[in-house]
Amino acid sequence: MLNSILRPLVAGLAFLQLAHAVPSSLATRATTRYLATFENIPVVDPALSTQLINVYNEVFFQSFVLVTAGASGVVSSLPVVGGVAGSVPPVGTGVIPHSRPRCAAFSVVTRTEQGTASLTTVYAGSSSTKRITLYSFWWGAALRTQEAVASLPQNAQLTVVGYDANDEAKVVKTFDYDVTGASQQMVFANVGPDFKDLKHVDFSIDAIGAAIFISTLLDDIDFSVTK
Repeated sequence: MLNSILRPLVAGLAFLQLAHAVPSSLATRATTRYLATFENIPVVDPALSTQLINVYNEVFFQSFVLVTAGASGVVSSLPVVGGVAGSVPPVGTGVIPHSRPRCAAFSVVTRTEQGTASLTTVYAGSSSTKRITLYSFWWGAALRTQEAVASLPQNAQLTVVGYDANDEAKVVKTFDYDVTGASQQMVFANVGPDFKDLKHVDFSIDAIGAAIFISTLLDDIDFSVTK
């Protein structure tokens, strides 16, 4: 009789201990996956070449600007801070966005406004527990003229670094862009399974030539946000 009473009590106590041992990090969190094509971003002023992307698909695109391919399908005109490009000329040289006509770009020049190029969960109004997981993207690099009226694909190496909640570098990966012609497609970059649950993902470029005139272009960025 006593055993029949004690057995349910012991089982219940064991269950409570097990439940208490489950870490809070395993609690259910909402995750949304995005493909950043940049086609649905409203253009503030078509005459300006420096529209910063800012918050898009729940992350802050720090130091990224919105650029648009011309009639030839390539990004021939690249942004300069404070510059006015007007309509993009149909020059047949440059990098072709993966999903035309728009893509994102950063350079030494655009970084003067917002700092390191980054996809970050840290911005006004964002949850402190929000995290980003990066899967893949398409990218290319271009050397623009000082007047920003034309560009050519540029050999470059892109370094991508993922940072954890403590702002410590957790994972690093590099990708090469090799020029084959004056008009060139973007290349696919799969970052693998390690760019997971990050506070921010930073991008930097190493390229031959005058660094201030080199722009890095990204398109169809595949990522998810967990909060």
